[in-house]
Amino acid sequence: MGTKSISRRPWLLLPIEVKNRELDAKVMLSCIGAARGFGVLFGRNGFNLNGKFPRGVYLDKCISPYKLDVLTKQVKTLGNKLAILDEEGLVYQSKKLYIANRTSRATVDLASLIFTWGDAQLQVIDNEYGIPDKVISTGSTRADLWQKEWHQVYEKEVESITEQIGEFILIPANFSPAHHVDPINFSLSKRGYTEQNKNSKKLTFKEDRYLFREKIFNKFVELIGAIAEASPDLTVVLRPHPNDDLKVWAKFKKNWPENVKIIYDGNVSPWIIASKILIHNSCTTGVEAFAMGKPTIAYMPYFDKRYEQNIPNPLSQKSSTVEGVLQLIQNNLEKKGLGKENEKIELYNYHIRNDKNILAGDRMFDALEKLNLPESEFKYSSYGLTQKICVVARRVNRRIGDFTGKHEFSYAYRKQKNPGISLEEIQSLVGRYKKIMNRWDNVLVEQVGEDLFCFYCP
Repeated sequence: MGTKSISRRPWLLLPIEVKNRELDAKVMLSCIGAARGFGVLFGRNGFNLNGKFPRGVYLDKCISPYKLDVLTKQVKTLGNKLAILDEEGLVYQSKKLYIANRTSRATVDLASLIFTWGDAQLQVIDNEYGIPDKVISTGSTRADLWQKEWHQVYEKEVESITEQIGEFILIPANFSPAHHVDPINFSLSKRGYTEQNKNSKKLTFKEDRYLFREKIFNKFVELIGAIAEASPDLTVVLRPHPNDDLKVWAKFKKNWPENVKIIYDGNVSPWIIASKILIHNSCTTGVEAFAMGKPTIAYMPYFDKRYEQNIPNPLSQKSSTVEGVLQLIQNNLEKKGLGKENEKIELYNYHIRNDKNILAGDRMFDALEKLNLPESEFKYSSYGLTQKICVVARRVNRRIGDFTGKHEFSYAYRKQKNPGISLEEIQSLVGRYKKIMNRWDNVLVEQVGEDLFCFYCP
């Protein structure tokens, strides 16, 4: 097994949690970093905890209180700078809950930089902590990819989807607390909670919200069947949430018409582009569909202002009844959709910073370059047969850990969120970016570990 090295340079350590949600954007961000003289190590959450990698800046997905120990280790033990872009910072129920659930004074203090999706999130954070020099409205690379000029990145996927499915209505699920793939940790029903006994159980705010989402889930089950019956010439594609127990959806499919399909495959973006209409409730895909110019309907059979989120439903056409949704579907198919009213555009622009002249990733690296990061050489072993055997052994150990109670979350849960990444799919994506952007021609990618890749320019 040969040893290779990459010359001295500053380093970005970039973890990924949910592959289908984050891969495309983080590969783009890695290309930007490499082209600007950084080395970028991109891999599964926690890849650098053994301390074998260069010190640099660690870009995490959030600064939630529960991550204090992990983030403290990154800064205090491993000696990295900490930067944050909250993957779930775009959509939230209230400013108060966002601050309580997604931030803390201790984690904010650990961070050198906090990037935000737009001005709305920036103001929420800065109003609470008073850190104008630390928090920056950069936008998100994910949101950059929502813009029409980037849709050609997904051209092959869109063609394949259209060939296989034909014309379809896309319904992304957003009910995972009700039917989570890891029920021991997340399912209230497994712990004896129901809508009928919730008052006697004295539920917490979070538990009550879980039951509220389950009520909406049950209404969507009815809606899906009704849409399929009313639109026999269309396919209804249900896309499960990354956390969903797929077996639960399979049970419901038995009672739906044959033109309903359950598909959880790849990034949601090409599915939105290929669809005729998207129907959701309080889902980030509603924001993405709006950005993509796709007709978007929010089905709201129940409303509780405690759980209403800031932008997904407000950006959408709304209905509280099945009949209303069916009418909106017909209106949009006949090109009678409501379109992008000015107030919706203003709401979008307030929450998401987009600029055709500069990518969010370039804004991030403008700030990262000012951190005076150390420059280090990176030595690594070629990724060969010995490492692949070790990978198989680790996966077997992870499965065993489920039976022994060794791991906090089940192997099925973790695998569904990130089933693995191959060098071939990374290189394919980089190749598409190079062709479309006419940038990053010198960027190289090497696999340096299990689901771990190094982006750099020689």
